[in-house]
Amino acid sequence: QLIEALALVGQVALREKGMQPYPVQFMGALALHHGWLAEMATGEGKTLTVALAAVLAGWSGRPCHVITANDYLAERDAETMRRLFEACGVSLASVYAEVEAEKRPALYSADVVYVTPKEILADHLRDQLAAGTGQDSDWQDFQRWMGRRETTQQASLLLVRGLHTAIVDEADSVLIDEA
Repeated sequence: QLIEALALVGQVALREKGMQPYPVQFMGALALHHGWLAEMATGEGKTLTVALAAVLAGWSGRPCHVITANDYLAERDAETMRRLFEACGVSLASVYAEVEAEKRPALYSADVVYVTPKEILADHLRDQLAAGTGQDSDWQDFQRWMGRRETTQQASLLLVRGLHTAIVDEADSVLIDEA
């Protein structure tokens, strides 16, 4: 069924975007879907390869984050592939530095979110702080005794869907340079 699903996404890419995936792009998407690292040469079509794998992940119903090297790529790649995702019934968003905090919860609720490591890490840490994760029970009891209750805004987590699948675009940059 996986091969048929990937072939279907490839047909949608051809019909909606005029982009016929090459065998190397299908192989790369399968590798990413299985959680493997796929190295592709310049010009082999990493943007489409990532999108193919992200659609498959989006169909799972679990959160998928495409981690990009910078804000420009997060916004550009999401917009470039938007018609493909929409035609496949997968909701899509991008989060980058200029996106206000109030808009982020709705964006993170999408099936697939293009985001930089800096933004997702900062938002995840904010969520942990808002949830009180990592604070011992004595500290939480003290806060309640002081009358400091969580506000609705603090209780609503930015990454309400959690973290499940991460597809790292430009892995050398993200995992080595940004480490």
